[in-house]
Amino acid sequence: MPRTFTTRPYSKVVRDMWGDDRFGNLTPVKPSGQALWVYLLTGPHCNVIPGLFVNMGFGTLADRLDWSVADVKRHWKEIEDQKMAVADWKAGVIFLPNGFRHNEPANPNVVKSWRNVPLPQCELVRRALTRLREQLWPMEVERVRKLKKDGRDPKKSLGWIQAFDIVFAKGFPEAIIAGFPEDIPEELTQGILEEFGEGFPEPMGSTGSGTVPVTEDHSPLTPRHAGGISLRKPSADERKWAEAVRQNARGCPHTDGKCQSMHECVGRLVYLKRHNERAGMLEEARA
Repeated sequence: MPRTFTTRPYSKVVRDMWGDDRFGNLTPVKPSGQALWVYLLTGPHCNVIPGLFVNMGFGTLADRLDWSVADVKRHWKEIEDQKMAVADWKAGVIFLPNGFRHNEPANPNVVKSWRNVPLPQCELVRRALTRLREQLWPMEVERVRKLKKDGRDPKKSLGWIQAFDIVFAKGFPEAIIAGFPEDIPEELTQGILEEFGEGFPEPMGSTGSGTVPVTEDHSPLTPRHAGGISLRKPSADERKWAEAVRQNARGCPHTDGKCQSMHECVGRLVYLKRHNERAGMLEEARA
């Protein structure tokens, strides 16, 4: 079970120290893997999304640290070899898989503020958002437990997962489909899903940070409950169906913008299939 909140001792570091004149007058940090790691954790590039940095590159890091590009590449490889970070240099994205543990959001409204970070459409961003959604689940479990214990209705306050889906449902639907952690026991999540039912809201006119064009009637998927649609990863049958659609189309079948990877394409196809199935169920219920 992933830890909900960190219990390790920590100290706050003011990120703008890197631009402070007095700090700049100190002996500069020498190129090393540890120095680069500390900078990644605390540098001015950090934003409200834990561990997900945009507009990054070897040249940018070299300029900010006053290192050579060769030094940055050499010490980045140390970090990458330890699986502490991954990057898409073409898209200018760096992701720290455990960055969430170093900078957990204080409340669901902070998650809603993630919409203010312009994210490029690339495979690494989709993987990062999927992981972040998974990491929010233990916090959502704890939130619902506490509210129920106090006799309060969880539906009357904004939840962690709900906040995430408001922001990313349209721009990155694949992260919502895949971002349900399989290792959370059913008994821990069932109460949450029952509480929400059909209650996940529309994205409040937001298209999220993404740029994938999606028609306005594509609302967030309904949480898994009786008669609803599962948020779990695509099943084997769904994946086979999506791959057959791709094969028949001789590639990406989307007309509103081509996918950059098979993972994205399968996710979008399954998302739209589930959306259409849900629309059909609702239409039958009204008949």
